[in-house]
Amino acid sequence: MGRIETAVISVYNKSWASTLGRFLAEEGATIYSSGGTLAELKGKKVPARPIEKLTGGKEILDGRVKTLHYSLYAGLLADRDDRRHMRTLENLDLPPIDLVAVNFYPFKEKARKRTRMKVAQELIDIGGVTLVRAAAKNFPHVIVLVDPEDYKPFIQEYKDNDGEIPYEMRLKYAKKAFAYCREYDEAIEDYFAAALEREKRRRAGLKKPALELESRIKLTFSRTRNLRYGENPHQRAALYAPSEGVTVPFKVLQGKEMSYNNFQDAGAAFRFCRMPFDKPCAACVLKHVNPCGAAIDDDPVRAIQRAKAGDPISAYGGILGANFEIGEAEAKEITKTFLEVVVAPGFTREAARVLAVKKKLRLLETGAHALRAESKRVLAVSENKAEIPLLFTRTPFGFLVQEDNLRLLQPREVEVVSDAPLRPQYKPDLMFGMTVIRFLKSNSVALFKDLMMVGAGTGQPNRVDAVGIAIEKAGKSAPGSVLVSDGFFPFADSVELASKAGVDVLVAPSGSIRDHEVIARANELKLCLVFVPYRSFLH
Repeated sequence: MGRIETAVISVYNKSWASTLGRFLAEEGATIYSSGGTLAELKGKKVPARPIEKLTGGKEILDGRVKTLHYSLYAGLLADRDDRRHMRTLENLDLPPIDLVAVNFYPFKEKARKRTRMKVAQELIDIGGVTLVRAAAKNFPHVIVLVDPEDYKPFIQEYKDNDGEIPYEMRLKYAKKAFAYCREYDEAIEDYFAAALEREKRRRAGLKKPALELESRIKLTFSRTRNLRYGENPHQRAALYAPSEGVTVPFKVLQGKEMSYNNFQDAGAAFRFCRMPFDKPCAACVLKHVNPCGAAIDDDPVRAIQRAKAGDPISAYGGILGANFEIGEAEAKEITKTFLEVVVAPGFTREAARVLAVKKKLRLLETGAHALRAESKRVLAVSENKAEIPLLFTRTPFGFLVQEDNLRLLQPREVEVVSDAPLRPQYKPDLMFGMTVIRFLKSNSVALFKDLMMVGAGTGQPNRVDAVGIAIEKAGKSAPGSVLVSDGFFPFADSVELASKAGVDVLVAPSGSIRDHEVIARANELKLCLVFVPYRSFLH
């Protein structure tokens, strides 16, 4: 493990390539290169030799074969501690290669699902991958650099250690090289899998992709920050981002460090805010992942006020989510209540100034585009070709994977099953309630009035308890409200409780063997009962 005497530089991404090449040349290294990289180096006055001078063979097959030669790989793979290997190199008059800087054709960036196969094939790097793997295999003797961002740290390390690169750093570069190769191969595999699926559909005469989860899901996670602790102080925790870019970008503008539970609640708030609503301004207050207040309005300040008013006691120490930029007026309203986190697309300078007095309050900014855009990487496709993000839940038995619950109730799907009609003034609350109920842990029941959630009973082992808690929370707001249940009513007792509280409309999916009893009791009590075609459990 000594100084660099022979190096190969062959890169698609030429960032900092001339910087690396110039340094190596100044240190006395002989540099071999090919094609565009050779032209780049020579154009920057970096002395470099054509790779043919090393291999003894010219580039053929339109560039498909240029570095695939045993003269090159002998110098890469020779074990410097093995006298026989070194004697072989001497007999063949081949130099040991000490450094390889290589990156590949941008397959992932240029080969989209609809890219023609012929075009995609030409984007598949063969020689570069082979160079990297060979160099990484022999990492105790060969430095392998696949990331231009590593060139300058390498140069500094080289200078600091007089040409001696520590074993640990060599191993780090090799590990990164194999990861780079893996990600590259996976991108090619994904393209071929999509092409194969299209071919199957073409042969079967199908135009639309069937709803299907992939047989294999590949996700690599990188730690983005350590957390103070997990759900409880005795549990270690960190935040990881998946390699495929499915995370929502965010900035924490002020306040204490985000905790594990803060991220859980902030994620739930974001999921609420990204939903389409019938009013431009939507706000919610969450406690322990459950919305305890939610409202939509034409005015952002009123939306915040009404979201907090849904359950003022629970709102204390909660997380506020909003789908609009927080300005000065909204910030002043926020400061009236003790909150842990505010999640919003943005905060104006005036708002930041107002909220700065709440030094512990975390402000999590997502950017407006995050509310409009879902994950670019999609593992399930609906029949109408809409992209559906997936949710992952770990169990002791493995990961559960499902589509996100993004289905919106359509007006035509509302079925009034009672004798009492659904009056027009209740329809907006019904639609709002069906959008919100999916964010409450099951069993859940919530009451809605004037586009505001006025009471919620969440996570109860039976539905009648959920109804009772929701009514108790709503208090004087219960009369004239719309009750929405995330599952069917197994008995008529929930209907009776709602009637006593003055609820006018009940909304639930059908499916109970006692549906007829529930309908009959609603008719006796002169309540409007609406059945919807799906449930919204959140376990």
